[in-house]
Amino acid sequence: MLRSRTLPATPCTPHSVSSRRSAWCSSGRYPADAAGPPNQPPAGGGPMTTEVEALEQFFAAINRNDMQAITRHFDPQIVRVEPEGFPTVGTYRGIAAVQENVRTGRGTWAEGTCEPEKFLVHGDKVVVYLHAWVRLKNATEWTGGRFADGFMFRGGRIVEYRTFAERAEALQWAGIALPAP
Repeated sequence: MLRSRTLPATPCTPHSVSSRRSAWCSSGRYPADAAGPPNQPPAGGGPMTTEVEALEQFFAAINRNDMQAITRHFDPQIVRVEPEGFPTVGTYRGIAAVQENVRTGRGTWAEGTCEPEKFLVHGDKVVVYLHAWVRLKNATEWTGGRFADGFMFRGGRIVEYRTFAERAEALQWAGIALPAP
């Protein structure tokens, strides 16, 4: 079932970043605004981090170049796959290797952002539509593009992290039906 954060008792649908803060997912998961360890409710019950909120935190950490914070929701056995055509192509296993992969890619930026545009949740997979707009080190011109990242969660942790040049490939990977033309 494709879902995202919506008002309780409302069927879940994909949502844009602009609407994500005002809605909750009917899955029974709650925002991560409360104190407590990642993916654990605070003492006495209460809010818990959803997959979308974990990814919001992940991309915010990338944008502020906080390489420690990017690992907050990683499973120790995380696998990162970056496809041909991307600067750090390859498969990376484990937190340290994935952290270094992100550090290497982010380290090419003089300034810029990689902003989520939409989160699509299907079972244990989340596809994030992204827009990167950066000025690389030793460059004066800005460059950018739109692509997608795919994440698989298990037990509240990111176990797989893939980049897709084409958003349709990410949807297929996640088992999400392609939109009609």
